[in-house]
Amino acid sequence: MGRILEGRLQPPSELNPGLPARLDAVVAKATARKPEERYADAEALALALREVLEEPGPSARRRRVAWGVTGAAFLLSASAGLAGVALRYAQLRESGPAPDSSAAPSAADSDSSRAARAALRELRRAEELPERYRLARAWLERYGAQLPEQAERVREDLARRAARDPFRRLRPSLWGRLIGAGDPPRAILIPAGPPPRPLELWSLERGERQLSWDVSQPQDAEGAPVPLSRIAFAFRPSAPERGPVVHELPHETSSLCVVPGTTRVVVGGPGGELVEVGRPEGPRLFPRLPAAASAIAVSRDHRFLAATNFGHIDRGADQQPAVFLFDYESKRPLGRRLLVGSGSYLAFSPDGKRCAVGTLMGRVLLLQTEAFLDDPQVLVGSGIPFQPSPFLDLAPACRGGVRGLAFAGGRLYACSRGKNAWQVDPSAGGVVLQSAGDLRCWRLSDGQELEVQLDDQRGYAWLDASPDGRWLLVAQDSGGPTDLWLIEGR
Repeated sequence: MGRILEGRLQPPSELNPGLPARLDAVVAKATARKPEERYADAEALALALREVLEEPGPSARRRRVAWGVTGAAFLLSASAGLAGVALRYAQLRESGPAPDSSAAPSAADSDSSRAARAALRELRRAEELPERYRLARAWLERYGAQLPEQAERVREDLARRAARDPFRRLRPSLWGRLIGAGDPPRAILIPAGPPPRPLELWSLERGERQLSWDVSQPQDAEGAPVPLSRIAFAFRPSAPERGPVVHELPHETSSLCVVPGTTRVVVGGPGGELVEVGRPEGPRLFPRLPAAASAIAVSRDHRFLAATNFGHIDRGADQQPAVFLFDYESKRPLGRRLLVGSGSYLAFSPDGKRCAVGTLMGRVLLLQTEAFLDDPQVLVGSGIPFQPSPFLDLAPACRGGVRGLAFAGGRLYACSRGKNAWQVDPSAGGVVLQSAGDLRCWRLSDGQELEVQLDDQRGYAWLDASPDGRWLLVAQDSGGPTDLWLIEGR
């Protein structure tokens, strides 16, 4: 006790090197001489000790930490209380009797404090990250100003958990799309399994299915079912529970895109057709591409439409793979750029100023919509020109064709399937076949690639971002069922 009063308490890690340095900081704060420098209450101390206990590490080290934290909790609860009594006694001896005060906490303050601590206990019991985010935001909004120290702890806890394990497994699915309002928003999923498959509306906050629709195939004029390749579905963004809007398409589909914020669909055909369906006045035809449309995207502000075509680099200019940009409303062509490998996916940034292009050869390029003919920013892989072949002397690319691109939280995410992926291996002096896909992430402000924590020994089927760019849904493929993961795109 004398060492506590004199500020000479020995750190626990000096007595046991197996204990983490972070426990030293907790002990030092709990036994500080000045009350305002200590934890506000036992709950705040318990939360700090829990954070030390939850730090990742080898199992043996975690057992030592657990014993150390348990011992520290017992000693601190006793020593900190005794230290407080001793310090208060010393202060009274120096200053004399304390003046009479009527500043006792009111019953309302006491009730509010108990409610805040009860909500904090509920928050700590939430293990799923989306639910923890929801409870934390509600707690910070209601009680953060009242309990600033606990509020800072809540923010630190969320940041640490998100950095360590940001993904949440949902369920098997073949395809999906984030849709509608909410935090996080809901998702439309097509479950894995033999066709015909239902469409499902899922709450991502709880990981629960809300609705399911068995969509029947429409019939043509002769009463025969319309092939699935000539059907497209769209959902009302503000009311997806009303069910899908089914579009019968004028031709077979090689690619399609739902126009953001609407139930209209732009469809690409095997002959290079680009047709928008769902308008009251009927279909709208865009200029035809030189070959089958491989990917389509429309910017959120409805200013631009981008499309790529399947092509071959060793053929004439009209048959080479390229990305095309159109004015969405007037359908006027704005530019064309050649690609290394056919385009496989397109995505516009939320402000419509950038267009990301992914190719079947694993390249990811970033183009400026207002300066479409300028050289692209090459995030991974290689752009034009190339010598002497696209299979040689290229910058490292994604393993396998790009299967998804999404802008979220000031970042660009890309995923690749990984199967049948050609990539140069300089040590082998040739081309090798890769099997695992990639999930890549770049910060838009400076183009720096950031680490993403997810098993990279599997391929990826698709990804999608919420309309505000905050939430990201990632589908990981293991050759069988597809696992869905939800991440907040901070």
